[in-house]
Amino acid sequence: MKRPTTYEEQRALLMSRGLVIEDNEACLNFLRAVNYYRLTAYLLPFKKCDGTYGDGLTFDRIQRIYEFDGKLRTLLFVAIEEVELYLRSRLAYHFAHTYGATGYLNKENYNAAHDHARFIETVDAAIKNNKSTPVVKHHMQLYNGQLPIWAMIEFFSIGSLSYFYKDRFCQVSIL
Repeated sequence: MKRPTTYEEQRALLMSRGLVIEDNEACLNFLRAVNYYRLTAYLLPFKKCDGTYGDGLTFDRIQRIYEFDGKLRTLLFVAIEEVELYLRSRLAYHFAHTYGATGYLNKENYNAAHDHARFIETVDAAIKNNKSTPVVKHHMQLYNGQLPIWAMIEFFSIGSLSYFYKDRFCQVSIL
């Protein structure tokens, strides 16, 4: 196992591999905030076979790439969230109006590939993991713990949402 290195040692290692660091303090501050291991992932495309970095590669350039990546990721997450919310809304609406509020609990409402026992385990786990939320408490008290699809779908992970879609909606156009 490698031994931990100080920020100064990390900076020195980067410099020994050919990274040009013009502002030593800015580099140290960045390492404190970001982590050496994360930073080195951004250096991989510039790494030569001998372990050094391309001629003239600057820390400033790597930092700008890192910052751009963060901004791009933020923009993508906003867009993905909008798509996810739209998908949840459309799936819940369609399923509720086709099969009723709790029709998602009926294995007959899915295709032949559907593993209903596994799906119900996922539903039960989602309810258990969210048992302290007002929504689940409300449905526990008034509806014996059954949540309508429009409430339940909010507790599905992206994986569960994908599984739900695949096992029912692959053959139906709702979008």
